[in-house]
Amino acid sequence: MTNIVLKSVGENKVKIIKIVREATGLGLKEAKDIVDSVAGGSEYTITDIPKEMAQGIIDNLMSEGAFAVGESIGIDWGNTESEGNTDEAIVDAVNADLKL
Repeated sequence: MTNIVLKSVGENKVKIIKIVREATGLGLKEAKDIVDSVAGGSEYTITDIPKEMAQGIIDNLMSEGAFAVGESIGIDWGNTESEGNTDEAIVDAVNADLKL
């Protein structure tokens, strides 16, 4: 299983809300509240997504201007910032773990 961390939503909030609804099963108001919260600077974690589906959801979010990363459950990535890793390196590590 994988968690998806939605870090930013970009300009196309309506399409991001739709993707969040599909990924979480939440209603329109709840998904909109999540997207508005992320647009305001928070992060939101969509939990327990099957690995086979996670990359597709991340790709859909990113194609609409959002930034999201996958986190494999049970893996401690440590404090990547103190190790000098960039977000791109983290995404590469997650993708490698997902065997993409």
